[in-house]
Amino acid sequence: MSDTDTLPAAAPAGPSHAVPAESAGGSLQFSDLAGGIEGATHQATGQPMMAQGLLLGRLAQVHPFSSVADVGCGGGNWLYAARSLGATRLAGFDLVPVPDEALAIERELITITDLTKRMENQARYDIAISTEVAEHVGSEHADTFIANLCGFSDIVLFSAALPYQGGIHHVNEQWVEYWNRKFRALDYVAFDIFREPFWNDARIPYFYRQNCLLYVKTRWVEMLRTRGIEPTVEPRSLVHPELLLQAVNRARPEGERNFLRDAMILHRQAIGGEAPGADWTHGYGQEQLWG
Repeated sequence: MSDTDTLPAAAPAGPSHAVPAESAGGSLQFSDLAGGIEGATHQATGQPMMAQGLLLGRLAQVHPFSSVADVGCGGGNWLYAARSLGATRLAGFDLVPVPDEALAIERELITITDLTKRMENQARYDIAISTEVAEHVGSEHADTFIANLCGFSDIVLFSAALPYQGGIHHVNEQWVEYWNRKFRALDYVAFDIFREPFWNDARIPYFYRQNCLLYVKTRWVEMLRTRGIEPTVEPRSLVHPELLLQAVNRARPEGERNFLRDAMILHRQAIGGEAPGADWTHGYGQEQLWG
């Protein structure tokens, strides 16, 4: 939040999960795909990746914003989407710079800094974002990382990898309950406004659909209640079916992995499509695990 004592007015009623239009400066079809089940889902459904635009569009419905800080911003994809939704003051923070070809925003909007050390004299923003970053920070620095994130805003969009989610340099994969305790210690409460509506939306990588929560300073809870959302004081860890499929396939010998087949079956069933035919035969549920 900015330093004002009022929240911006709620967005007018309109299409749910509005997506900002593409601009000449880039595409909202960001590629968060790292292969495995994410790539298989993309191939199976043909859906473009529009995670940042969809999730920020949902947030803007209950809390319009004009200034955004992204902690662990990478090339600035979230900031690009925020700008497309009308945000005018943007700031990104990360530990190392990315190559020019990976930038979605101007490099001068990104500050390279040590995210594990307590930041001083932080500017304030309408919202702060940190998605799938905290698992890269050692547990001894986790409290400082969350304190830095909350130092930018009273409204925080947050996600972090669950145990066994997998990734490069994941040193602190934790359950949602772990992170929730750290936010609660700073007087923030969760609003679970992303997971249910986007659970089967193939335009968003599963890890965002599984992990994204909104954390809000408790003094704003009653105001947000007037906008039709309720806090979830004890949000639960939810394991998305795509993570299960990824974990199982990852453990199989390379020649026996079936990311695409499993993703196709899941998404056909999730959207109520026709039952799989002979060429949809699945291998799960037939394993001989005991005896």
